[in-house]
Amino acid sequence: MLSVSHARALRSVLSVAAFLTTLFSDAAAATPERIREEYARVQDTLARGPDGRPRDWAGADAARLIEVAWRLVGDRALAHVAAHPDSPASDLVTAVAELNPPGVPPDYPEFLEEYLEKNPYHLFLDATRLGEGDHVLYLLSAYYRRPLYDRRGELFVIEGTAPDAFREVHSQYDGPCARFDALPSASSRHIRVLATEQYLPMSGCDAGGHVRFLEWDGRTMRTLFHRTYNAGGGVWDVRVDGERVEVKSKGNTKVLFDCPCCDYIQATAKFRVGPKGVEDIGLEYTVPEIPLIDGFLHRALHHKDPSPFGTPKAAHELHQILKVPSDPEYPDYVDMSPVMDITREGNDEIVRMNGDKPLVFRINRRDTPRVTEVRAVASPGDTSP
Repeated sequence: MLSVSHARALRSVLSVAAFLTTLFSDAAAATPERIREEYARVQDTLARGPDGRPRDWAGADAARLIEVAWRLVGDRALAHVAAHPDSPASDLVTAVAELNPPGVPPDYPEFLEEYLEKNPYHLFLDATRLGEGDHVLYLLSAYYRRPLYDRRGELFVIEGTAPDAFREVHSQYDGPCARFDALPSASSRHIRVLATEQYLPMSGCDAGGHVRFLEWDGRTMRTLFHRTYNAGGGVWDVRVDGERVEVKSKGNTKVLFDCPCCDYIQATAKFRVGPKGVEDIGLEYTVPEIPLIDGFLHRALHHKDPSPFGTPKAAHELHQILKVPSDPEYPDYVDMSPVMDITREGNDEIVRMNGDKPLVFRINRRDTPRVTEVRAVASPGDTSP
């Protein structure tokens, strides 16, 4: 005999299966009005599970329903582009956004978090139009969102030769989608796209920046490579100039962090988009001592070979000062401000950094820059190792 919980689960599976069967049997009539009706039924079933609350999208029932939702989103996007092949991407977003039920998410983060808890199946959308001449290519990203950037997303590609027939393909996508930029095509004539986004929290300034280089070969969208950076503090900026791409962020330090809303740490990632591929030229910090000392601290705190950032002697000196981690669970935590007081002494730089235990680092720049000495500041006037 089935338990009450098992019986309820079985009824849920059977009801979803019956619902999907009915939905697919009516799928032929793909007018915008019919698509909206079908999507409303799917969205309502997602938003109201057997217990009256939104379904957990990690569950099998929700996953099947979400797949149907993506099919309907693709149908609506395709119908719009076929009817309006010259329309801007903003019109595509407006047309597909009509699938959402009445009501819009609030602008204020503290209210948005509460809204998303109750409405995780609100459809968020971004789109861009690419291509040259008569060949049209639209990219449409769609996703559901819960707080803390827990998302379920899909990337849609609608392409064709206007005013001839268009086609639509879509696949799961968890990458950045706030901005798409066209890039120079590959030698194979494949279309390349730069996808970027700054993931902002519900409150505060702490953020993460994501950069993804994509290539469309006419059948699938593949990722060439993906980079992540620290963001926030109003630093994030993306610039595309032909084959050159620059992304300004707060870098990717592992130990040194400034406050979430501060902008002391700044770094620029540079890329070159060539016929054969995309080259990562490197990450350049406004204050070059930051990545050097950060790399040294990270290796030394984990008792790894400190080269090429510093000498074993300097690592030993650091261990003598920081005999135990500030937090054993997070050995990288040193409670140290990245703001530096830098002076020169011959070929060396003397860098003082404040924190729970203010430290002074000597950096030898004669050949390859390395940290050669570390000591604690004994008094407010003591700044030399």
